[in-house]
Amino acid sequence: MPTYQSPQQVADQIAPEGSSPLARLLGNLDHRPVKELDFPGDLKERNPETGLEQPARVALWALTDEESRDAMEASMKYNTETRKLTLDVAEKMGLLQQEQRVQVLLRAMRAPKAPALPFARTANEVRKLTNDVQDALLSEYLGWLEE
Repeated sequence: MPTYQSPQQVADQIAPEGSSPLARLLGNLDHRPVKELDFPGDLKERNPETGLEQPARVALWALTDEESRDAMEASMKYNTETRKLTLDVAEKMGLLQQEQRVQVLLRAMRAPKAPALPFARTANEVRKLTNDVQDALLSEYLGWLEE
C-alpha cells in the first residue's frame, strides 16, 4: 500500500533542492521575449563589421511583474526622497508618471546583441533622453506588449 505524501513532499520529488516546477519551467529569465528596434531620433553608431554609420539600435524585453513593481516603487521613492514631494503633488504635476516612464525604460531597454545586459546603467542616463525619445520608446514597448 502506498504511503501518503503531502503536496510538499510530492513537489520536492518533482523539483528537488527547493526549486518549484514553475522555477524550473521559467529557468533563466535572461531568455524572455525581446524586440529590437532603431533607437528613436537620429542617433547613429558605427557598425564594427563594415565601419559604416547606421541607426543606433536598442532592444526591449518584457518585464516581469516584480520588475514592473520595482519600477513603480523606484518612481515613488525618487519623487518623495529625491524631489522631496508628496505623492499627491508629484502625481498632480505629472512627475510621478514621468518618473515611472524612466524607471520602466531603465529596466526594459537592453543591449541589442546581448539582451541580458542593460542598455542604460542608471535612471539618470534615461532622464537625459528627451521627452519625445522617452515617449517613443515607451509607446513602442507598450504597443509590443499588447500584440
